Amino acid sequence: MKSYDVVLLHPPATIKQEESTVQYPIMPMGEFALASELHRNNFRLKFTNLGLEQMLSSSYDVEKYVRSIQSKIYAIDLHWAVHSGGAINVADLCKKHHPNSLVVLGGFTATWFCNEILRKYASVDAIVLGEAESSFVQLVRKISDGKDWQDIPGIAYRRHELVKHNPMPKPNENLDNLDLTNLPALDNWKSYLRISQSGYLKDKRPRFWLNIARGCPYNCVHCGGGRKAYRLLTGRKNIAFRSPEKVAEDIEKLSHLGVQQISLSHDPEIGTEKYQTQLFDEIKKRNLDVCMYYESFRVPSRLFLEKMKHISYETAVAISPDSPSDEVRMRAGRIFTNSQMMNAIEDCEDLGIKTDIYYMVGLPEETADFLPMFKKVLAKMSDKIWTAVFPPFRYVIDPNCLMATQPEEYGVKLLYRTFDDYKSMSLSSDPLGRIGHETRFLTRDKIGEITAEANECATKMPLPPMRRPVLYRFFC
Repeated sequence: MKSYDVVLLHPPATIKQEESTVQYPIMPMGEFALASELHRNNFRLKFTNLGLEQMLSSSYDVEKYVRSIQSKIYAIDLHWAVHSGGAINVADLCKKHHPNSLVVLGGFTATWFCNEILRKYASVDAIVLGEAESSFVQLVRKISDGKDWQDIPGIAYRRHELVKHNPMPKPNENLDNLDLTNLPALDNWKSYLRISQSGYLKDKRPRFWLNIARGCPYNCVHCGGGRKAYRLLTGRKNIAFRSPEKVAEDIEKLSHLGVQQISLSHDPEIGTEKYQTQLFDEIKKRNLDVCMYYESFRVPSRLFLEKMKHISYETAVAISPDSPSDEVRMRAGRIFTNSQMMNAIEDCEDLGIKTDIYYMVGLPEETADFLPMFKKVLAKMSDKIWTAVFPPFRYVIDPNCLMATQPEEYGVKLLYRTFDDYKSMSLSSDPLGRIGHETRFLTRDKIGEITAEANECATKMPLPPMRRPVLYRFFC
């Protein structure tokens, strides 16, 4: 039986195979950088997305697979809270079948709840904190050499039943030294390009999320990746961009690997004008035949949209007003008005740019007026050719977002506070159980009711003519 230095595992939401289960197989973008660093250091690596494997085969047995793979280290990402239960399930299996191996978690959720996880779950030996590349490679090297690893920066672990933390290293400011395009490191990577949360779709356009920056300049109250929230988890104070040359080089590599849609992790418009110009010039001179997709962190300017359209055969943008109310949206940190958004949508319509619009229920100061206001939005969009309004999703409150860390300031009542709360949520089949907070004006039941009604309204709205070939429910 082949043995590895490291097995990287992306956990499913649950190891159970049920028809209605959503396994959230989309991985954190940094996981490919981690795999590349391990390859670069000549470690023997096995990299598997368990949720993807379950989607590809209804008979796939997670425990059987874990039992069959021998490794010194089993590393499980726990980035998004919806994987809390699945990550612990997989950790338990790794420790059950390989008791002498090291079981490690990493990612934002694991970092935030590291004390509770290490206290309560004996199957987890250590947690790599924050941005993990440097710390994790050091950990693997020391384990491979049979040396003590408990002095490595950025590691939390148990010693004599106490949780110990080593200070995190300074965040990497030179993101160009990360390889984010090593897709063949992942088992069944070609299938990974054709997944959505709802399943594997063999006819789906191959799509990949490319990390172009880390951090954020904004402080949206509901986002665990905002400036303050990100700093709490990683120590990174300011946003850091990868160079335009490197981003364009990565897009070229991905294109050669068959990726047809490049989804950017960040809105390039938040960079300087010089950065934008250099990025577009670098992409254009490579004459790449790709579709570009990105989320505008505010609303896109017409000039920027025109530039985007010149570098790809198809451009798509997501705008997230979140609330139909200007006041609620501004309070949440999305600083633009409905009027500004409609102007941007008209620009997109005029330029033939596909536009995805996303809303959610449960922001501070939101009231039951969400529903009639949302219906008015749908009515305004009814004549659009390129614009689609997606059914509002059930917002799972990020445990480190401002709404969660300063609930009194935002009039929020937290229903989820501990890791076990999130673990129970992730394993529950009750849609209402996804909602982990209440607001001054909306109970959990009311948030669930409004979300369900808004979903029904949005789903009944026919897709606009130029959006019908698109797989509409990628995020739903």
